[in-house]
Amino acid sequence: MNQTKIKDHPELLNLYTGADYTESKSTESTNTLRRFMVGFLFYSPRWLTYLFRLRSVVAKVLRIDDVKFDTKPQDEESICFAPGDKCSVFTVLHGKEDDYLALRYEANHLRADILTMMTPLPNGMNHFEIDTIVNYKHWTGRFYFFLVRPFHHLIFSRMIHAGKTR
Repeated sequence: MNQTKIKDHPELLNLYTGADYTESKSTESTNTLRRFMVGFLFYSPRWLTYLFRLRSVVAKVLRIDDVKFDTKPQDEESICFAPGDKCSVFTVLHGKEDDYLALRYEANHLRADILTMMTPLPNGMNHFEIDTIVNYKHWTGRFYFFLVRPFHHLIFSRMIHAGKTR
């Protein structure tokens, strides 16, 4: 968690309260926050489509909500910052253009927040910190995340790379 940036936005602190799992990754890019988020949210190689088909089977067995990601190519205008707006399968919690974007996916088994913070650097690059915050709502959430956690690391890293290089 980027402590300096979070102190500037106390409304974001409650995202971490009681979290069962957090992960933070960072990268640098010349992209704006909007451009980064388009690459990040709409990353959809064929292998990921197959993984989500497998996830659908697991969802049925565990009786958890299935998720249908929007894989159509999107433009920067599809990224919203107003609370309550939709970005892919996520709902915007908080956002400020070229500063940060907090998104939430809520299901019957868990709640997952993604917080992306951008800090301009003196060399013209932007530093992006992307945090995943997961809260289990049911034993199925804990079990499900145990199963997908190894894939989460891979997918999350590839999504960040896609946001960086878009």
